[in-house]
Amino acid sequence: MPQGSILGPLLFLFYINDLPQLVKDVALPILFADDTSFIIANSNSMNMNQALKLVLEITQKWFKSNIMLLNYDKPTFMQFSSNISYQSTVNTQSIYCKSNLTNSITFLGIIIESST
Repeated sequence: MPQGSILGPLLFLFYINDLPQLVKDVALPILFADDTSFIIANSNSMNMNQALKLVLEITQKWFKSNIMLLNYDKPTFMQFSSNISYQSTVNTQSIYCKSNLTNSITFLGIIIESST
């Protein structure tokens, strides 16, 4: 799809519209243009890790079945608890969330910070 086209964003939304349905029981999916975010909330660190792993597995399967590649260098994670550490492995691709952990994320032009 050409950049800046009027039809491009609409076609992209049709293309990606089934991904939120696949993860909605585990995470809150938020799609805006070509940005996809998942909000995962759980007070139990074990359940949080399981939910994160499940969302990553579902997402990876979706990318593979739609002939797309997931760029593992791009995901960032923000946690609002200081006592949970995440590490997930999805089909031999390790994602160490501590290395991608950030204290602030720009989300739709709004800067969200995890500091208290």
